[in-house]
Amino acid sequence: MSNKLLFILGVLLLGVSLFDAFLVYLNVDIPFSVLIIFFLFLALFFLFFEKVTIFKDRDFIFYFLILLISIIFTTFISTNYNIASDYLLYYARVLQIFVILISFYLIVNNINLLKFIRINSLVYFLGSLVYIMIFWKESFLARPEGVLNISDHVAFLAIILFNLEDTKKSRYIPLLISLIILLFYSSFTSITFFILTILVNIVYSIYLKRNIILKIFTTLVLIVLIIWALVFYIQISNQPIQLQGNSVFINTINKYLIRIHYVINLEDASLNERLIQFKEGFKVLKEKPILGEFMYEYRVFGNTRGYMHNILSYWAEYGLVNFLLIFVPYFIYLFKSYKYFVKYDNKILKALFFSGVYVTLIVLFSRSYGHMIFWIHYGLLMPSVLKFEREIKNQHQIKYETI
Repeated sequence: MSNKLLFILGVLLLGVSLFDAFLVYLNVDIPFSVLIIFFLFLALFFLFFEKVTIFKDRDFIFYFLILLISIIFTTFISTNYNIASDYLLYYARVLQIFVILISFYLIVNNINLLKFIRINSLVYFLGSLVYIMIFWKESFLARPEGVLNISDHVAFLAIILFNLEDTKKSRYIPLLISLIILLFYSSFTSITFFILTILVNIVYSIYLKRNIILKIFTTLVLIVLIIWALVFYIQISNQPIQLQGNSVFINTINKYLIRIHYVINLEDASLNERLIQFKEGFKVLKEKPILGEFMYEYRVFGNTRGYMHNILSYWAEYGLVNFLLIFVPYFIYLFKSYKYFVKYDNKILKALFFSGVYVTLIVLFSRSYGHMIFWIHYGLLMPSVLKFEREIKNQHQIKYETI
């Protein structure tokens, strides 16, 4: 029973971005945060009832409690925002982090990850298809509300699935479907970093093989791609490149190409707005480098959406100590996932490493502390590495005892 509840909990956590955006257009308000907390406590109850060990790693418990206490303390003492005026927003910006971490810790230790990712990928594929069909006549390609979060989840799940599946058919078909969905969603950041991550993923996997001819061919292809990319960059920086045709797919690609032209020339409206937000956020960092100022965007911009769209937003909102508490362990566990997948050829850690490359790129350059995809990846990464280390330790202990 606990495993079924955890599976539902995981689907809700991963699918909330899709469900929320979808239901907005249907004027249906479902309190997903309440549902998620309900399923979390219900799962904890059944785990305890079934006498399953809930927490298997002291490192996780210690880190979880330290980060929880530190972030809650900092956000309460270093803000001009009236938290009591909107507890739901405080949950979304702070408490939701810890619900995600503890939920995915339980999921990693009790659920088959491949099956879990397959189901969630299917949810996003079908949900996106329905989304496109319903809002086709409402200028869907103009990028409806919440589509950035959906795009990140589609890309994130596709990268994990690509590394977990065995056959070419099960690996590349979902990858192609994901790319088409991302093009329809017109998310410049998601598409760009998704393509870059997959290219790195494929090239690195090829270089790990012993086939010399394949390595030489790949090197030649890379040289050609680099030359083509330089020529493409020069051409599109001078004038927009457009494909011939009037199909919806061609029009979608053309919109992406136009966006590249404007971004390169710093003429993109979204980019310029984010540059303004970055400058204002950086002022806050210079004024309050240690504690930051939680929800400073409300004071500066009069709303809750004017934050820096990059990794420094975590520093500005949570302070330097919490920034280090978040990212130093994160990159340590990301490096460990790389080390273990190379040494032991572990598919799960390989999938989490390359999906971590994608998450790192979007956090560094585009997404803020308000996007939960980072915490979802962290919630999968840390427990998976700890679980693998635990299993390796047990194997060595058994081997030692049999000698």
